[in-house]
Amino acid sequence: MPMTIPRRAALAAILLIGCGETTGAQRDSGPTDSPPAVDAQPLDAAIPAPQASALAPSHGIVTTRVTVTGTHFGASQGTGTVTVGGTVATVTAWADTSITFAVPTVTPADVAVVVTTGGGAAATLTFHLFAPVAYVENNDGGDSISVLAFDPATGATTTLQPAVATGAVEGGYGGCSHVLAFHPGTRRLFVAGKATVSVFDIGPTGALTAVTGSPFAAGTIQGEQVVVNAAGTRVFVGDSGGEKVAVLDVAASGALTPVAGSPFAGQFPADNVLLSPDEAFLFVNGYQDRIETFAIAADGALSQVVGTQAGGAALVRRPGTDQIFVPNIGGTLGVWTIGAAGALTAAAGSPFTIERPSGGLNDVAFTPGSDRAYLTTTDAGYVTGYALDAAGIPTKLAGSPWTFTNSSASLTCSAVSLDGRFLVSSDETNKTFAVFTLDAAGTPTAVASSPFALLSGSPSALAITF
Repeated sequence: MPMTIPRRAALAAILLIGCGETTGAQRDSGPTDSPPAVDAQPLDAAIPAPQASALAPSHGIVTTRVTVTGTHFGASQGTGTVTVGGTVATVTAWADTSITFAVPTVTPADVAVVVTTGGGAAATLTFHLFAPVAYVENNDGGDSISVLAFDPATGATTTLQPAVATGAVEGGYGGCSHVLAFHPGTRRLFVAGKATVSVFDIGPTGALTAVTGSPFAAGTIQGEQVVVNAAGTRVFVGDSGGEKVAVLDVAASGALTPVAGSPFAGQFPADNVLLSPDEAFLFVNGYQDRIETFAIAADGALSQVVGTQAGGAALVRRPGTDQIFVPNIGGTLGVWTIGAAGALTAAAGSPFTIERPSGGLNDVAFTPGSDRAYLTTTDAGYVTGYALDAAGIPTKLAGSPWTFTNSSASLTCSAVSLDGRFLVSSDETNKTFAVFTLDAAGTPTAVASSPFALLSGSPSALAITF
């Protein structure tokens, strides 16, 4: 007669086996078909899975310092890793909610960034890795773009591809026109022209390929500054020849279609256009030094907001803030804060007189942390540097202004690299591209062989990927 085990005893035996305990019979019987027992881990030793939410910046080149934010990374790195395109990155700072790393040597592409800890792997984030390239609009009547490969070790530039025709007609404007707009998310370059906007895809090496159908009709405008929304799905183009703004939708293919009612009429020449951080408003100004404000509807239509403000020669938003900087050809810098309903409030003391021996102001470039600004002038190659406080109030850097080129130089558009190591500027008069290193104090020094020759024309616009 088979031996029976009381139900309560049988249940206890099952529980003991589930917790890693074995009976004497099991210990003596040798291998069985059952899997080996595993000791349970204490509950307080459980490691939560990491959660990655964002990258800043979200694009750059090899060596770019990037911060990934999220939760449950752990207080220290331990055995944790960050991989970029499958290659392990060098981590320079590790905390529970943020990790900073340097982008390793990976082929330029949209690459996966993965944080892995003892708790597992976080969801993949995408980093737009670019070859370091500068695009300079030649303003040569054609119109064409110089494509310059940039060496981040030395700051030297070399021609990457022959001058690229835009297929558009330029308007003969001088100074910094901002007719180029680089959008990292869609890896595209947008170029404003006479009644058209050209669109180029940017390849892994930085070379340009025109989107099918480019250039696209933009209406009766003389395209000046072009800006792209954060999603890369809509462009806004100022009209230097009239009081209008063109608005065009961007298809997945890169093709452009004017929104209903475009171009939209304003009150003053629309040389410059600028989006508010929330993309609810568009600010426009021109050579009559008046800033107009337009509300942007969901379909892209523009409607004027009553009232205008004194303006300047350009419109540039200070990165990471709601402040607008307005360099004026007369040598002053206006600083404005965007408020409710698109209202602008001037900073205390604005406009500020910018110290320079001569020449009007062309452009302003900001360091990645927005703590410094550099202004270029229309002649003598002067650059003036300023430290900025939270309100945008400028304080001149020691040794500023600096001059680096001959007295005929006109430094037009300028930019600072994403890592803050380089200041670059186009020289309209001498048809060159100037490159400066920036030290810890913010002092620029021309790199060897700078300025570098361009292919043709007189540069009046600039965009960089690095």
